[in-house]
Amino acid sequence: MKHKIRLNGKHMLDKHSALDHLSKRFDLMHPVHNLDALWDELSTLHRIQKITLIHVKELYAYDDGQKVLKLLIDYVHMKEVTFEIK
Repeated sequence: MKHKIRLNGKHMLDKHSALDHLSKRFDLMHPVHNLDALWDELSTLHRIQKITLIHVKELYAYDDGQKVLKLLIDYVHMKEVTFEIK
């Protein structure tokens, strides 16, 4: 069964909160503590159909937020997942 994920930039105001939010929203078995681990976990997921990201401006406010956004964009391209930014 394919899932739709809704991410909120207001819950990703720093690297720690971003990784925690992503771990929960993607329902990962184990919380991730760095972007490499996040990529490793996401790259094994095949159940995601669509990702919607709201309040994206909060991710632009810090360097790791921009890296998180790039990682999500790379993921949706690799897995051919629909990506919507609101």
